[in-house]
Amino acid sequence: MRLFRKTPDGLALSVIGACIAIYLISAALSMIAAPQGEPWIKFLFEPSLETLIDMGIGGSLPLRHLNIWSLITSTYLHADIAHIVLNMLCLIEFFPVVTQQYGKAKTFVIYTVAGVAGALLSAATGEIYGLGASGGVLGLYGAMIAYGIRGDHPARWAPVKAELLWVLANFAFGLTIAENISNAAHFGGLLGGIAAGLVIGPSKGETTPFFRSKATLACVALVGACLAVNLSQGAWATYLAAKDRPTYDARLVTRRAAEEDETVRQSPHDATALLARANRSYSRKDWEAALKDLDAAADIDPSFEALYTKASSLYMLTRFEEALKVYDTMVEKFPPNISVHYYRADVRKRLEDAAAAEGDYREIARLEPENAEEFQMRGTAFEALGSPDDALEDYNRSIELDGSVANPYLARGYLMSTRAEYQGALADYDKALALAPQDPPFYLSRAFVFIGLRQYEKAIEDYTLAIDQGTKNPEAWNGRAWAYFNLGRHREALVDVEKSLAIRPDYTAAIGTRAHIFEATGERDKAIAGYRAVLEKDPTSDTSREGLQRLGAL
Repeated sequence: MRLFRKTPDGLALSVIGACIAIYLISAALSMIAAPQGEPWIKFLFEPSLETLIDMGIGGSLPLRHLNIWSLITSTYLHADIAHIVLNMLCLIEFFPVVTQQYGKAKTFVIYTVAGVAGALLSAATGEIYGLGASGGVLGLYGAMIAYGIRGDHPARWAPVKAELLWVLANFAFGLTIAENISNAAHFGGLLGGIAAGLVIGPSKGETTPFFRSKATLACVALVGACLAVNLSQGAWATYLAAKDRPTYDARLVTRRAAEEDETVRQSPHDATALLARANRSYSRKDWEAALKDLDAAADIDPSFEALYTKASSLYMLTRFEEALKVYDTMVEKFPPNISVHYYRADVRKRLEDAAAAEGDYREIARLEPENAEEFQMRGTAFEALGSPDDALEDYNRSIELDGSVANPYLARGYLMSTRAEYQGALADYDKALALAPQDPPFYLSRAFVFIGLRQYEKAIEDYTLAIDQGTKNPEAWNGRAWAYFNLGRHREALVDVEKSLAIRPDYTAAIGTRAHIFEATGERDKAIAGYRAVLEKDPTSDTSREGLQRLGAL
């Protein structure tokens, strides 16, 4: 009787069948959960990472979340079709040998223990995610080594020698070429297989029937329970993706954040990891968290991206003096950049340094834009420098290069509204709102155009939308007050103008609106006081001077 045979036995076919079935399920769930427009057929060759995570992928992050079962379930999951085909071929090669040496019952226990050992070492070495049967595969090879140590058959080392070249090539491939191969999982599986083989020992001629071994039944029950739990979790996540996409996407956002936290935890001095987490915090408008990571990243590697995002975070936190220092550093350290000068000019304006801001605008005007965003920025610079025709040309070019961004339409619409070209401005604002319908400044800009067109009801609608979205801009309340005033709705106008002044007591436009309301309601003294207050702050206000003339107070 031959000691070693390579014809797949029942145990090999059972494990291979389970792996293939789970792979097909993961592919099917990936297809169902895929976003609209994704070519579903690609998931047959490579299931989505999101689905694999839901189905019990291993690694340090799942273990940190106490998903202990992932040590088992991950050994039945595979990343793509090449991954599973290679591992299944290895199982066909190794399983019959080890089954002949140990019997089916012991072999299944060895395979499971080795898979868990591989997954455990993979997680322990900091691999955030890991999956595949290769830990168990190497564990079968480890069992061959254990058989060679403990066995007494003359040919006991033959399978170890026969497969040694494959094992060495596998480790070498993982160390040199293929970054996605986990040598830790392979090494852990190998050690786990050796240890399990030494503890369990070879069959020595007597074998226990598979379903009469209590250890095997316990192992099968444990594996089955873990797989059942994670298959149900994968199915539930897929159902959520199909029926409640926003909730599903919110889960993904939380998951990405956890992955970045884990990466930073493992590599606290990796500027790339810190910057990635900072960018995600910035996108969530958590600028304090972003700034903490950006400070650390900039200390390690003061790259353009780290400093630029740091300055932007400081800007969003209204820490303008600190932001200015970072922009100054960038101007000194890096080649001229339109974005840096653009935002430094804005910071300088907020710090009431108009002359310095003008210097930045002049620097922008001499630079040549390279993309749509930079054309829009240079257009703003031309507008600030009093060159509206040049500004319009750049806004047009920006929109020509990328018509999917709202800001150039908003900027061009504003320029047209200052020229009283209200119909053109309205068309641009409509386009901007179609691209970014939840942005309050866009509603405020379009409402201003409606005021110019004397379409006060529509202006009120836009001001109300901006207010309902939580804008803190006093212009929203004052603009709506002016629209109410022109419709003769003085009580509502007065309520709104008082809210505007509560936000900004020195807002001259609101003081002037209130004076008009007082004049219309017969409160002459209050109207005169209001018009005079406006003229004290802005001697060029013709509407206030005309108001005083009407009231005989000038």
